[in-house]
Amino acid sequence: MPFATLNNTRLYYEEEGEGSPILLLHNYFGTLEAWSAQREALSREYRVVIADARGHGRTTYPGGRLRLIDFADDIAQLIRFLHIAPTHIVGSSLGAQVGLHLAREEPRLVQTLTAVDPPHLAEPTTQAYMERVEEAFPANEERLESEHAGQKPEHVRSVLLRNFMLDKEETPRDQAEAIELAGRIACPTLIVGGDNDPVFPVWRAVELWEKIPDSELLVLPRAGHFPHRTSPGVFNEVLLAFLRRRS
Repeated sequence: MPFATLNNTRLYYEEEGEGSPILLLHNYFGTLEAWSAQREALSREYRVVIADARGHGRTTYPGGRLRLIDFADDIAQLIRFLHIAPTHIVGSSLGAQVGLHLAREEPRLVQTLTAVDPPHLAEPTTQAYMERVEEAFPANEERLESEHAGQKPEHVRSVLLRNFMLDKEETPRDQAEAIELAGRIACPTLIVGGDNDPVFPVWRAVELWEKIPDSELLVLPRAGHFPHRTSPGVFNEVLLAFLRRRS
């Protein structure tokens, strides 16, 4: 199994296809399997790289708080490790925040960015959504532990859930800046949202689109927080059209 040994993390990743590189970044609590509906379609034209974020899936947890800047640093190191700069980045939720951070702070690493539903944690509807995730956790705990079987027992509860709720309470500055400082992003950017997403409401999507100079906006009807899963056909078609046009 392919691992990249970085400064303090052993990061698991998978590759498929040939061509220009495209890097897929999953959501918090997720794994690289979150992109199962995209990897085949994208790998027909691109070299697809999918990675588990630190403390998720099969990527090691080095201890301490899970911070956006550290997630982003891991991905920057992975891009350099694989010699795929500049790469197309497609991120969902937390992965979209990571993509926004990298496009702003490491522009030479990013050719295009597709940001799917990047949350602003101070948004009241996002706070309410995070509370519902906490309330529903016991019903999902067994499934999540299975998905993160590469970690120590009870890792999802003791690390991921705990960190998630600390983020809710503290609304870390680096996550807020991913949205607030996005106007500094110069690469072509596709912003994707669902019109029924409480985490990334449509007005936030429009606001982000207006901030980033070279950006396009897609709002998918009757879609929630993970439109690439619920509407994969439309999402894949629009994403591929964007990549072909902007490559």
